[in-house]
Amino acid sequence: MKRKIIYFISFLLCTTSVTQLFSQLNIDSLKQIILTSSDENTLMTTYNDYAYQFYRVQADSAISYAEKALALAEKLENNTEKHAAYNVLGLSYQTK
Repeated sequence: MKRKIIYFISFLLCTTSVTQLFSQLNIDSLKQIILTSSDENTLMTTYNDYAYQFYRVQADSAISYAEKALALAEKLENNTEKHAAYNVLGLSYQTK
């Protein structure tokens, strides 16, 4: 019985570590797109994705990126991304 508990705990720790690793890789990929892209549609979507990744842990950063996404969405008249930006802003302010 103890062995099963130890295996279960080990499994949970490994799963959590792998999940955190993939999450960090996703954040790094989004940051790279932000730094290198000049396409406004790509930037708008990426700003929203990046903000969503941070709204729970860094609400201020999420708000900043969501505001950038919102400005581009309004400029490009993209209602889908505008709604996404407002959603992340709401989540971020609620977390803050």
